[in-house]
Amino acid sequence: WFFPVNIPGTPYYRLLKHAELVEQEILRLVEKRRRDPPGRTDVLSILIQARDDENRGMTDMELVGQATILFGASFETTASTLTWTVFLLAQHPAIMCELMDELDRVLGGDAPTPEQLPQLSFLDRVIKESMRILPPVPFTIRAADEDQIPMGSLTLSHGARVICSHFLTHHLPDIYPEPELFRPDRWREVNPTQYEYMPFSAGPRACVGAMFAIQVLKISLAIMLQKFRFTVAPGARIDRVVRITMNPRY
Repeated sequence: WFFPVNIPGTPYYRLLKHAELVEQEILRLVEKRRRDPPGRTDVLSILIQARDDENRGMTDMELVGQATILFGASFETTASTLTWTVFLLAQHPAIMCELMDELDRVLGGDAPTPEQLPQLSFLDRVIKESMRILPPVPFTIRAADEDQIPMGSLTLSHGARVICSHFLTHHLPDIYPEPELFRPDRWREVNPTQYEYMPFSAGPRACVGAMFAIQVLKISLAIMLQKFRFTVAPGARIDRVVRITMNPRY
């Protein structure tokens, strides 16, 4: 961002090289999908089959763009949430024990069925609390699309960019008492608005995959926790690194 120069050795040069590899791989997948039998229901096949009002499909470059953002927005955020949730559970054995009791009672060692997922109420609260205390995307940026927009004591001009911090909002004691504590049962009491709890952002630009992501997290955690016990390695250094997502630094 600060030194966008395409010469060997710079981060920008490495970024472009990665982008070329991603583009080539997605184009290879697009060509493979076009050769496959019709009726496939994966996202890339659906995008290839999509037509607008004039029966035009997406160009290859449009497919590359859509596939890249869908993959990036879903894979890394989900991986981050799974990592932080397992870390938090490993630090709170009483909460882990209560969650395991629920999984044993409802699932008995099996993967959850769609009918069983609504019965996993404590798992739902654990995931909500994990995404509150360590949101996978800790901030977002919005730009003013009009001039002279009042915002508190400020007046924003057209194009002014505002950074909104999900992380700071999730740690406001007025909304979440004792905000630094990992306490899933707080979700029996609190009922925040979409602008007070926003791991998937809020408003018209909220994440379109939010419900899908929650299902993936519930299924993945239910299977993982029934098969493995997770602990933090002795002497491990726990810290965060924030780019677009917030991931473990080490």
